[in-house]
Amino acid sequence: MTDINAVGSLRAMDELRSRTRVARDGHWFVLLVFGVVVLGAMSFYVMTFPTASSPGCQAVKGGG
Repeated sequence: MTDINAVGSLRAMDELRSRTRVARDGHWFVLLVFGVVVLGAMSFYVMTFPTASSPGCQAVKGGG
């Protein structure tokens, strides 16, 4: 009786594994595109010129 139950459980696990693999196969491309967009957007947030809040800069009277 236990062997029949174990065989049924193994079959159910094999079916679940195959459905899971089919469902996840298409998501890698979306994640890759999202990663490229995030890395590309970082270049727009990097300041290459000194600002008033940069270390070593001091405010000048008169706004200069």
